[in-house]
Amino acid sequence: EAEAQELAEAAGCVVAAVNSPAQTVLSGSEESVERAANTMDERGIRHRRLATSHAFHSPLMEPMLEEFERRVAQVDTRAPRIPFAS
Repeated sequence: EAEAQELAEAAGCVVAAVNSPAQTVLSGSEESVERAANTMDERGIRHRRLATSHAFHSPLMEPMLEEFERRVAQVDTRAPRIPFAS
């Protein structure tokens, strides 16, 4: 995780998720993710790109928050009627 954080900061992206000690997800602009991938190639770190449409879990999503909050506020919520386990 510490190595991923250092790599992300150097590339201009962020750590989006730590799934295990050996699996960390970075998120950011196309350019920053490309810089991180190049560094990982140079260091011999195995990596792969995830097929996503946006830089989820990154500051790049912040511009949509106001609109998202406005739309969520329009949803009528209530307690579930069917019990469930999570």
